[in-house]
Amino acid sequence: MRIAVLADIGQPVYHVGDEAIGHAATDAIRAREHTPVLLTRDEMHTRRYFGDVETIPTAVFPWPPIERERRLAEVRQALGTADPVRSLRNIGFGELVDGLLGCDAVHIAGGGNLNSTYGWLLSERVAVALIADGLGKPLSLSGQTIGPALTVQDAGDLRAAFTPARAVGLRDAGSVGRAREFLAGSRTVDVVTHVLDDATFLDSTALLEEGDIDPAVGSLVVTLSGDALSPFRDESEAVGAWAALLDSVAKTAGLQVTFVPHMATPGAGDGDERVHRLVADAMRVGGVRLLEIGDARSARRAVAGAALVVSSRFHPVVFALAQGVPAVGICATGYAFARVQGVFENWGLSGFTLPVDAILDPSTAAGMVALVGDEGLKAHLIEQLPVRRRFATEWWDHLVAALEGDLRAAPALPRAATREAPAALVAIARRLRLFARRAQGAEQMWVDFDRASTDAAVARAEAEAFHRSRAFRLLTRAADIRRRLIRGRG
Repeated sequence: MRIAVLADIGQPVYHVGDEAIGHAATDAIRAREHTPVLLTRDEMHTRRYFGDVETIPTAVFPWPPIERERRLAEVRQALGTADPVRSLRNIGFGELVDGLLGCDAVHIAGGGNLNSTYGWLLSERVAVALIADGLGKPLSLSGQTIGPALTVQDAGDLRAAFTPARAVGLRDAGSVGRAREFLAGSRTVDVVTHVLDDATFLDSTALLEEGDIDPAVGSLVVTLSGDALSPFRDESEAVGAWAALLDSVAKTAGLQVTFVPHMATPGAGDGDERVHRLVADAMRVGGVRLLEIGDARSARRAVAGAALVVSSRFHPVVFALAQGVPAVGICATGYAFARVQGVFENWGLSGFTLPVDAILDPSTAAGMVALVGDEGLKAHLIEQLPVRRRFATEWWDHLVAALEGDLRAAPALPRAATREAPAALVAIARRLRLFARRAQGAEQMWVDFDRASTDAAVARAEAEAFHRSRAFRLLTRAADIRRRLIRGRG
């Protein structure tokens, strides 16, 4: 089969996690002797990083909620016409449709793009799913996080997109629960499966020699995104707090600090690279290593043999745990919590996800130091590796078979024995429950407000246009004449 793969790839800002998912899906499909065809925003970019692969330009949706909803409505309307292919071409989906017509199935790869916070990505995936169904192409999804923030409209759109899917894999228990809620009564609820992140076992074979990253053996590996600084009163306070924490851990445990960026524009020094530079400049320990953004495979390899990984991003944790490396997730948003907590739970780990204000707590450093050299934790992870690797293989076998028409039951993710973090981290993590509820509640309020604001803006624009219209002038004149007639009668 030729399987079209929608992953969030080809962006000018290189995002290791999204690209890693694209690589993993490509590898899995090729391993089963099928041909992946990648949907991308930049075909040259994707061929550079993926090598010899077929590509299709993907559909790009506008950011404002009402505009992307209107665009999606156009797709639905086109699919309902007598000649949907022609209608889709007429509204600007020609390249995507022609590419999908040349494929036998469509796969929507994983990521954190099924939520209203990044609604333009959600709408893109819904559109591809609807078009795939309209063209009679079997559909699958894997490694997704749903929400946690979803508008009513977006939840309904996801239901419509999921309904024809033959296999649906979600990478955390929260997403599985949300999917089963909005899919209640749909046959698709029966194919929803709890899976691992698609890039969990991305191989460590070198893809690019230029700009490759050497493993940070025995290092404290750190990845910080911009939101790791955002909750504080000012940036300098956040930078100072991170520097003090990392200094303490590195000095006490005798580790070199290696910063590994996961999102930045190559050569621009922005994104994670900027945050890393600010924190490194404020640190006192010597030997700090600042890496530039590299490709997804080498970023995964960078954590191999590390003593500890500390990250505010998701995929450094995914890569660490799958290589038997202890990790701590620091979350500044409800969205980050949903994903990071999910990956720790998939490995039976509790208390390893902390709220961002934990960096101000002196006991955080002690808890992190306790993880360095924790042979029990390493043994726990290594014991889980073959079980989870086998499950990942079985899941992809099932997914591809489902696209071929074999709709037997999906494999189940094996439960892992629970292992708690050091007591200092567990105590801090308990505070995360309240933080997560508040953060997720705030994000839901924001997407609802954003949606309502666009409605209000459209209503204002329509009212202003009406006030400028000939019809309004005629009505105003008629009302004025009526008032004069009434006065005349009086």
